[in-house]
Amino acid sequence: MFFLSYIQLDPRESTVIKSNGNESFFNNLKSIFLRNNYDKKIEQETFTAISIIQKINTALLDLGIKNIIKLSVDNYDYYHDIRSKDEDLELAFAQLKFKIDPLSSKLFENIEIVLEHHDIDFKYYIDITINRQHIVNEYPINIRVIGFFKEFQISKDNREDNVIKKMELLFQSQKYYTGFINYKEMTFSNFVNSINFKLGDVIKVDGIKKNIIQTYIRPDKIYTDYNQILNLNIYGNFIQSHPLIYNFSFYTWFWVEKLFLQNIKMENCLFLDQEGNAIFSVKNIGFSAQDTQMLNINEKFIPYKVGFLKYYKNSIYDDIIMQNGLLI
Repeated sequence: MFFLSYIQLDPRESTVIKSNGNESFFNNLKSIFLRNNYDKKIEQETFTAISIIQKINTALLDLGIKNIIKLSVDNYDYYHDIRSKDEDLELAFAQLKFKIDPLSSKLFENIEIVLEHHDIDFKYYIDITINRQHIVNEYPINIRVIGFFKEFQISKDNREDNVIKKMELLFQSQKYYTGFINYKEMTFSNFVNSINFKLGDVIKVDGIKKNIIQTYIRPDKIYTDYNQILNLNIYGNFIQSHPLIYNFSFYTWFWVEKLFLQNIKMENCLFLDQEGNAIFSVKNIGFSAQDTQMLNINEKFIPYKVGFLKYYKNSIYDDIIMQNGLLI
C-alpha cells in the first residue's frame, strides 16, 4: 500500500484560445446534432518554459524539496540524475537555462519534472507535467505525488525478511492497522497541502484540484525476485528506474496478501494490477478482505459483485471482469 495524490493547477496568466483544426461545416453540424468533441477549442498558455520552471523551482526550494531525478522539455532530458545525488535541483535548473534556446522555451509543448523527497514518515516521489496546449477548461499543470512508508524501507540493517516481520506487527488487529493508516494519511495530506499552498502562492492560480487515494497493488502472483519487481513498470518510467525504488516499494507487493490473511477491512481506496492499471475502487462502505477470494493472491482473481466497488477497463483482469458483467 502507498498513498497517491493528484494535484491540478490552473495558472492565472493569460491564455490564447485556438481552434482544434476540425471546424469544417460538416464537423460543426456534427457537433450540433451529435454533441461530440468537434467543437472543443484548444487553450494555449503564454508562459515560457524558463518562466514556469523558475516559479516551480522557487516553490520547491521554499518547501525544502531539493532532489531532482529528471527535468525534460519536449521529451529531451536537460537533466537526469541516475546516481541519486542530493540537493541537485538548482543545478538542474542552471543546466536548463544554459542549454535551452529562447525559441524552444517559448514554443515548448510539454515539460516533465520528477523529484524525490523524504521526511520522518514517507519517501515521496513527485512527478510534475506541464502542457502548454490543452483542451479549454483542462488544467495545464498536473502533479502526481507518491508516498511510501519509510518504516518498511530496505537497508543494509533492514533486509527483506525483517521488513516482512515488521509488516506483520502492523496487521495484528484492525484497530492498530486503522490507527496507523489514519495517522499516515493525515501526514501525507499535510505534505500535499503544503505543495498546493506554496505552488498556488508562487505561480498565482485561478484554480486547484486535489485528491488523495489509499492505493494497493493486487498482483497476479506474489513477487519476491528483485529483478522481477524492477521490471514491473508500475510507477512510471523515471520513478521506476530510480536506483532506490526497490528499497522503498518492496513492501507494497506483500500488502494485499497480509490484508487477506488478517481479514482487514478497507474503504475509500484504489487497487492496481502489477502494471499500474486501475482494477477497481472501493467506496466508503468498504469490505473485509476475506468477504471475497478476490484478494487471495494464491487463487485466481474472481471479481466481487457488490455495488460499492467500481471496476475499470484496461487491467490484466479485463476478461474475467467482463465475463462477470462488471465492465460496460
